Amino acid sequence: MKTNTKVLLTGSMVLLVVLTYSLFLIFISWPIEVVNLKNIEVFSECFGFINALFSGLAFAGLLWTILLQSNEIKMQADELQLTRIEISRQNFENTFFQILKLQHEIVSSITKTDSDGTKWTGRTSFKGIYFELKNIYADELKRDKKKQPIDLIRFFNTKCFTPHSDINHYFKNIYNLLGFIEKSTLDDKNPYIKAVLAQLSDYELVVIFYNILSDTANKDIKRIVEIFQFYKDLPNGKLINEDHRKLYNALAFSTLQIQNCNKKQVVLLSHPEIPQ
Repeated sequence: MKTNTKVLLTGSMVLLVVLTYSLFLIFISWPIEVVNLKNIEVFSECFGFINALFSGLAFAGLLWTILLQSNEIKMQADELQLTRIEISRQNFENTFFQILKLQHEIVSSITKTDSDGTKWTGRTSFKGIYFELKNIYADELKRDKKKQPIDLIRFFNTKCFTPHSDINHYFKNIYNLLGFIEKSTLDDKNPYIKAVLAQLSDYELVVIFYNILSDTANKDIKRIVEIFQFYKDLPNGKLINEDHRKLYNALAFSTLQIQNCNKKQVVLLSHPEIPQ
């Protein structure tokens, strides 16, 4: 609307200039006593610059039209890009919530029975798993005091997590979910990480913490949880030994806000005791 107004105003000013000039020529030439071809030719030459002016304006109008069309094409391209981004986000969220729903179903199906007959079901099973890990760790440490923490952790992982158990299905699904978020092209992945963390109990976080350190876990998942600061809300005193925090990069426990979790943009904090 503003552009049309400017064009109309410019055209009106040009027309006013032309009319004023024409009236001025008639005024200084009036009265025309002798009308012949020579006088008419001289009089018409006075309008030569008017012809040049209109030719220039026609060319400028052509350029203006091309510019307007270019801007319109650019706007359409931007709108198309925004539409693609929105569709991509919607597709991502549909898959994300489907995997998250499956995670709930897996948790509900988990059962665990202790040696004393105590039965754990659903999310409470992770409390039972936690105590089992803690007992196995303590017993093995008594048996071999020289054993390194990472070796003890890998030992009780083999004791507690059999390849085809429900809990391993749980691990595969949540690691798949984290990998799916990490590989997405979203500008801000934090809301989805927060949505995942909101579903996890403290005992789940601890069990995940130790399972990732096992020999069977996907090695890339450790880097992903570090980038996502996955343990930043893990309470002190929950781990079997608080020194085990050193087995991860310090970023995994950091509360520093990272706007875009991207492995190409985030440089992990260095730590001499962190296994890479």
